[in-house]
Amino acid sequence: MPYQVVLMDCSAEKDCADLARAYERIDNRFFYYRREENLGPGYSRSLGMFHAAGEYVTFVDGDDIVEENYLSCLYKMAKKTDADVVTGGYYLFSQKRRINGYSRVHKTLSGQKVLKKIYRSAFMKYRTFCWGRLIKKALLFDNGIFFDKDLQQFEDWYFMNAVFYHAKKTVFIKKPLYGYRQSQNSIMNDYHKRFEYHETAIEKSKEYILKRDDKFAEDLFDRLRFPIRCQLKFDLKNCGRKQKKEELNKAKMLFFKR
Repeated sequence: MPYQVVLMDCSAEKDCADLARAYERIDNRFFYYRREENLGPGYSRSLGMFHAAGEYVTFVDGDDIVEENYLSCLYKMAKKTDADVVTGGYYLFSQKRRINGYSRVHKTLSGQKVLKKIYRSAFMKYRTFCWGRLIKKALLFDNGIFFDKDLQQFEDWYFMNAVFYHAKKTVFIKKPLYGYRQSQNSIMNDYHKRFEYHETAIEKSKEYILKRDDKFAEDLFDRLRFPIRCQLKFDLKNCGRKQKKEELNKAKMLFFKR
């Protein structure tokens, strides 16, 4: 199976640049793009999509890992089913140990059915991360689906809303193929920043959904309230006392009022 690796680098690590350029010199499947200014993960991923030459795209974060058969499993299923999106199982790990595994479903669904299931749950069984999936490039470019460069976190949640909205067929594979590194120093563990980023993602997603004036969009908007409440409750629990009331009122204004 032919593939291409597009490496987007905004880090200050010289060793990473040297290693990437070495691979690029010896293997024409590697494309290395260096940008001194870090404009966030969404901008880098969208730029990577433009450089990608294949029929499908997948995203791998710099500190994560994939199984040896990650691409072959997803690609074979995509060709077998003609799915717009194929999602593999995943697991969490730290520097010391493998923490957990999430591979609860093995189903074929329309993208809009996936969205309905997402908004009935708290994002775990049918998740909205962009990594660990194979997505038809034509689906993205035909519908103008790109990451919002203004979202520094939760940018994949907004992105996958659009992907699932337009996907005719999605397939989920039970087998864990992607390893997500859970770091204690991660910004996703900084609950004050997490809450701020989540507010922005809520506002952007609300705008995207409400631009679709069909019955499905209205139904989806109503379903969206439950998982957002779950996430807000979690974030608020970890915020400082002084900011809780102010932040909750802002979130209500952003999302729960039309």
